Amino acid sequence: MQGETRRKQGRRIAVIIAATGLSWILVQIVGAALGVSQKVMVLFDMLAGVGFVMALWLSYQMRASKKGHAPPSGRTTGR
Repeated sequence: MQGETRRKQGRRIAVIIAATGLSWILVQIVGAALGVSQKVMVLFDMLAGVGFVMALWLSYQMRASKKGHAPPSGRTTGR
């Protein structure tokens, strides 16, 4: 059962990467054709970057769960 879950996670990551890349390309083409300002185009570039970072984080979590290690929660201990 765990293998099926891992396959689903892998497919989800692949879909996120593909959808992010294709939507970024589409926005670049349409934005250039419509003469959209550079500020708006940078916003879409950043959104694509967020999509790729999210896919990278999800793949890291999937790999860490495979090894039996919990990924860091982002919390720091009070010192």
